[in-house]
Amino acid sequence: MLGRRTLLLFCATLAGVSVLASLRPAARAEGPVTQESHVAALATTLPTSQATTEPKADETVTVARGTLDLRLDLDAVFVPVDPFEARVKTQAYQGDLVVVRAVKPGARVVKGDVLVELETRQAERQLDSATSELLTAKANFDKASADLAQGTTADALQAGQVDDGMRRAEASVKWWDDNDVKYMGGALDLNEKMQSFQVDSSADELDQLKKMYKSEDLTNETADIVLKRAVTTLDIYKQMQSLNGLQTRKMRDYEIAFTREQLSRGVEVARGLVTQTASQHAQQAVLRQTAVDAARIALDTAAEKVDELAQDVAGFTIKSEVDGVVVYGSFKNKAWQTQPEETLHTREKVVAGQVLLTVYEPRKLKAVVDLPEPRLALVSKGQKARVSPVALPGVSYEATVDSVDPVGAMKGTDQTFDATLRLPVVDARLVPGFKADVVIDGGEVANVLVLQVSAVSKGRAWVVDGEKHSPRNVVVGRSDGTNVEILTGLTEGDVVLKEAKK
Repeated sequence: MLGRRTLLLFCATLAGVSVLASLRPAARAEGPVTQESHVAALATTLPTSQATTEPKADETVTVARGTLDLRLDLDAVFVPVDPFEARVKTQAYQGDLVVVRAVKPGARVVKGDVLVELETRQAERQLDSATSELLTAKANFDKASADLAQGTTADALQAGQVDDGMRRAEASVKWWDDNDVKYMGGALDLNEKMQSFQVDSSADELDQLKKMYKSEDLTNETADIVLKRAVTTLDIYKQMQSLNGLQTRKMRDYEIAFTREQLSRGVEVARGLVTQTASQHAQQAVLRQTAVDAARIALDTAAEKVDELAQDVAGFTIKSEVDGVVVYGSFKNKAWQTQPEETLHTREKVVAGQVLLTVYEPRKLKAVVDLPEPRLALVSKGQKARVSPVALPGVSYEATVDSVDPVGAMKGTDQTFDATLRLPVVDARLVPGFKADVVIDGGEVANVLVLQVSAVSKGRAWVVDGEKHSPRNVVVGRSDGTNVEILTGLTEGDVVLKEAKK
């Protein structure tokens, strides 16, 4: 050991370590600095991983071959198989749930027996009211549907009338352009010709009369009368021609164009009416359809409420679905959660959804064990087990692992998993909640490398080599709870720490 210390001191000196200089004052105060004091001082400055002292014998364990006993000794609780829980499930009923009668706790019942009966008068009133609402909703739906059909027909008729009006307006414009303009122009031309003809004829007639009265021997009185009348007639025709000329110019320059404009505006109005009517019909169709949809929803809601209330009323009489024994309360978390007998006395009120009582079949039980997480891999479905009731010494049953709950629960600082064991018909004296000892024989694993469980943490074991502790990655296999199988990472004879470093 002295040679190794000297070598360490020599290496530190070569590296220019200043530790020796820092130690000199202390050395002068305490006495001469020796080789051993330098080594001791240097040792205090070395990293912990190099200054680790050699562990004691009781702090280490040697990897060796051995046998793993995979037998599991576990505690179990008897639980009922498919118990019937009596509870009131309401969907639409609003009001108190009042007990009329209920079976007594401990009573034996058969399937179909009435367990609890509740008062139904208030629920029946609500059902009658809901039925009336359903009839009203049905009438509203029928009316909305009829309004939709009638409105669709009326819209179609109105749309046809509006379309006809637009077509008539367009036809009037076309007829005006193709016929009326020509007719009116011709009529005006003809009227002008008539006026000119009348004026010309009257003028000719006056000329002839003047000639005639000059040649004939007539009295002056007669001549004056005839000529005066002819002159007056000619004057009238000239005035009429002048007035008709004004009227004709008005018709040509204004009335014809104005009438054409009015007809064109009529077409635009008719087209706008078609567009407006179509928009109104679309809006009315949506409103009518919305009314039908709303009425249908109200009808469905009312019908659903009637159905739910009818189911609620029927559910106020709870019948057993199994043969068995009555217990007030429920069986939860492997124990009875009981209720006083007074909770189901007549006129007492109960809460919807609450388990009022439970019926279980005495001879149909199963066992549930708390399986520690380290032993989880040793249990699988179909594995055989021996179940011994604590209350019946000397009695045991062969059971089969039926399932292992994948979700664990904390029990103290450890996590456990529920494993359910299927049992044959058991003694009638056994009651849910009774305890049992369970043995699951997983066999043995012989001649394998084993190491105590505490020596492995997070996939590593710490190998001891003199004063050094080196981590070693290991792969573990099966475990009996105390020792674990080492698959890779260690060899027989390796010395490791009993308690692996975290």
